[in-house]
Amino acid sequence: MDNFENVTHRFRRCFDNPILEPIKANNFEARAVFNPAVLYLEGKYHIVYRAVTPENTSTMGYATSKDGYTIDERLDYPIYTQREEFECVSCEDPRLTELDGSIYMFYTGYDGRMPRVAFSSISTEDFLNRKWENWDKARVITPYDVDDKDACVLPEKIDGKFVIIHRVNCEMRVNYVDDINEPLEHGGYAFGPSKKYWDGNLKYGLAGPPIHIDEGWLFIIHRVAPGGIYIVEALITDHKDITKVIAESRDALLEPERHYELHGDVNNVVFPCSTVLKDGEVVLHYGGADKVVGVCKMKVTDLLKQMVWFRR
Repeated sequence: MDNFENVTHRFRRCFDNPILEPIKANNFEARAVFNPAVLYLEGKYHIVYRAVTPENTSTMGYATSKDGYTIDERLDYPIYTQREEFECVSCEDPRLTELDGSIYMFYTGYDGRMPRVAFSSISTEDFLNRKWENWDKARVITPYDVDDKDACVLPEKIDGKFVIIHRVNCEMRVNYVDDINEPLEHGGYAFGPSKKYWDGNLKYGLAGPPIHIDEGWLFIIHRVAPGGIYIVEALITDHKDITKVIAESRDALLEPERHYELHGDVNNVVFPCSTVLKDGEVVLHYGGADKVVGVCKMKVTDLLKQMVWFRR
């Protein structure tokens, strides 16, 4: 028994969910903790989560876990806070990627008017040694008049270029760039689920950074169904051209069903910002109803059985 539900056709929730809840004694996370980014490094899960004050300002908190669900340590202060005008209200919904000895944190910078893609970086060594003062200068890379969020950089370069995935308005986009620090010159190339299986949904976007598997790039994504219900699904794209979708899940892999997913600051939400591949399983840490953090996992072999293939 591994403390997770015994199902094979969808993600298996941990019986201990939620694994992180607000702590009222800590003002920075007194209202909500959710939408965590996660890296598995040196034998533990490093969880960087969105923490919300009673005044609804977001920063980033930090916790660790050896097994992914038992919290071994949780800091009582934020490890990342607002530093620039474009994020003066909140830093939201991080995604973490380790690439070339650095950890890139892409997140949504919000100034009270328009959400935009921002990022900072820190060396892997400094991250592990908790030298949070060494986060690089925060940069915003999307225009001031475009609703853009749900972003990450791919954990591998393609043809020597950084690959940035993000959501412009209601659909996913990808940009290939030589310099990760430069603003995106255009909205990127659109890609995503086919209308045959996804028509009628309001929007879709990236969960955590994609995982490179034998079949291609595995994307865990969220879609918003009519009624504002957030549902988790999957795509597989081509190894070299991630805009070419070669498979998609036929049914929901995770949807709001438990009380901590159905009721919170925003009801009916399951929202992952991380994807960890460990021991042949995809491990998702996710926000429940914009209030708490849960964790679930699914064997890659089981997930592949839930895919509809367009070409192989």
